[in-house]
Amino acid sequence: MEKYTLKHPDTLEVRYVGKTVRSLSRRLGNHIANAKGNKHNKHLSNWILNILKENKKPIIELLETCQSDIWQEREQYWISQFSNLINLTAGGDGCIGFIHNPEAIEKIRQSKIGTKHSIEFKEAMSKRLKGVPLSEEHKSKIGLANKGRRASETTRKKLSESHKGISQSEESKRKRSESIKLWWAKRKSIEDIVKS
Repeated sequence: MEKYTLKHPDTLEVRYVGKTVRSLSRRLGNHIANAKGNKHNKHLSNWILNILKENKKPIIELLETCQSDIWQEREQYWISQFSNLINLTAGGDGCIGFIHNPEAIEKIRQSKIGTKHSIEFKEAMSKRLKGVPLSEEHKSKIGLANKGRRASETTRKKLSESHKGISQSEESKRKRSESIKLWWAKRKSIEDIVKS
């Protein structure tokens, strides 16, 4: 795995740190193609396009060759060594250090309104999440989001059908019994208050 920099051809200022398993010349070609296609990092694309307008190319230079199992740490290290970079994150192919600005967050939110996932997407998501335990915080958030909502008749029928033939553990039966008793106790106390 090779770590490299992209430098401005006139100032020799390092503006980008990256990684590649290809040759440096091929990686530079990818960057130029991505910039022309306006793909990936917009800041990097604009920087490359401005250099290309002057009939020049960014300079790509090897920083080091490292083992594939430590490339993330090495990328983060090298990114931390330069100022004024146009990398989107702190390195390691993740989103460490990347924060959307409020306008971008609102645009993303607006673009998702009314979006419906395909059946294939839902099935793939269901398969991926099967058997993954939810944290107590996650369960609590789901409970709060569903509080006060009533399932439609169709949903209730589907739930009923999906639970037929499933035997409950004694622990599950006990918890259900307790929650029903608590619900009835709360309802009775509310009715007593209303009557008085």
